[in-house]
Amino acid sequence: MVGTGNFTLRSLMVVTVAIAISLAILIPLVYRSVRMQRSVECTSNLRVLWQASLLPRDGVPFGDLGSARFLGLQRGDRQWHDYRLFTCPYSNDPLEAGRTSYRGPAMSTNSMKDGDPVAADKEGNHGAGRGGTVLNKAGDCFEVQATDPAWIRARTTTRE
Repeated sequence: MVGTGNFTLRSLMVVTVAIAISLAILIPLVYRSVRMQRSVECTSNLRVLWQASLLPRDGVPFGDLGSARFLGLQRGDRQWHDYRLFTCPYSNDPLEAGRTSYRGPAMSTNSMKDGDPVAADKEGNHGAGRGGTVLNKAGDCFEVQATDPAWIRARTTTRE
């Protein structure tokens, strides 16, 4: 009875192995894409907060290039409809006024150079000992490891 179309144990094993190999390839790709999306969202949040802190308020330009203003935005000096902007997608911080998972400038930014960090993630947002996203005065954002000099410098030039 050759060619009756029965599903044999061998064909079941081939299909199972094919599915296992496909999953072994796809699962890391999906994990990597989710991590990349979170990293991009974190970078975008920091950049938007910094740009908002540089905008003039009530027609009067802010003189200190936003250091106190950045922290004011974080602390909820205005009512927002959506607080996701203030929270790193990696953190488990609640979404509410006055809560943030970012650090703003700890000093006047007028004396800082363009490459100096002015904002960063709080410690541990991207995982224990993993570093996080750093924003420099020029507006460039980048994700760094905990041992990177930019992360170490950000720990001294930013505050919660």
